[in-house]
Amino acid sequence: MPVRNAAIQLFFALGLLCNCSSHMQMPDIVPATQAQTPVAPPPPRLGDGTWKSADGEIFSYTKWLPEGGAEPEMVIIGVHGLSGAAEDYRPMGAHFEKTKKAVYSYELRGQGKDPVEKRRGDIKSPDLWFADLNTFIGLVRREHPGKPLFLYGESMGSLIVTHAQAKLAADNRAALRGIILASPIVAFKEKLPPLKNFIVHLLIKITPWIKISLGNLAGDEQIQVTTDTNHEEQMAETAHFVSHFSFRLLGYLEEMIEDCQEATSRIKLPLLILYPGHDYFTDTSDVETFFQKLQSTDKVKYLFAESFHLLLHDKESESVLEKLSLWLEEKAKPAGE
Repeated sequence: MPVRNAAIQLFFALGLLCNCSSHMQMPDIVPATQAQTPVAPPPPRLGDGTWKSADGEIFSYTKWLPEGGAEPEMVIIGVHGLSGAAEDYRPMGAHFEKTKKAVYSYELRGQGKDPVEKRRGDIKSPDLWFADLNTFIGLVRREHPGKPLFLYGESMGSLIVTHAQAKLAADNRAALRGIILASPIVAFKEKLPPLKNFIVHLLIKITPWIKISLGNLAGDEQIQVTTDTNHEEQMAETAHFVSHFSFRLLGYLEEMIEDCQEATSRIKLPLLILYPGHDYFTDTSDVETFFQKLQSTDKVKYLFAESFHLLLHDKESESVLEKLSLWLEEKAKPAGE
């Protein structure tokens, strides 16, 4: 590497460290105390707009039920993306209210509507995401026993869904009729420069709780998420915007992306892949290669060539929902019909 380029990279790395310093959050230090008998958390429950997970933590959720109080014919659980929220599923919920499909979506731990502010932008282990999903599925199933159940993961949510599926309780797995992955991040379109990559991975290991903005990782490049908006513009309009993420959270996401092919190949359920033609994060060719390697004998993909990352909020959203609805109705039919 020429001396000038190396100097620029080193300057960036030092700037990265300086930028992160104002968002440091030291790990919790728990004082030593006498041994105490652990107290079991209260059992999970689904309340009016809030739900309690297996470890006793409380989060909010949103639901869209069929108009007129009709019992839904099927249930879709949406898992949102990075710096997203349950509200991201409003276009789907509003569309399906008229078709006897119920949509539930919950706020992810460590994202912008986590009630514990210091957790926002951080996760101590992705197993917490998986356990939360497992608990939420069980609670929704109690509300609608026996109804066909589908999981819809968008972006980061698709990673959570694919990796959690093998860890779900047996009765939750048995209730699933299919999985939808929207704008799945199956490979990195752009890789970090070598020195920048080294610094980031070093920080993941030695100071995993330090937080950095996605803008700093992307540099000056705009992250386009819909035809009309980039990431910063989209997030500036939302109350759940998370400006900085911990290095460990980003490290976990990297691991999940690298392992997503193997994780998804273990899924034997019907799979639907919805992907845009202009995704900032993943090339369409990578999604198509990913799809070809899937071992499910029942798999379908739809490309929305004019759309960007947030499919439910872009100009082809109606087409997305129409194709999704037809697929759901087909997969919800009892065997033999």
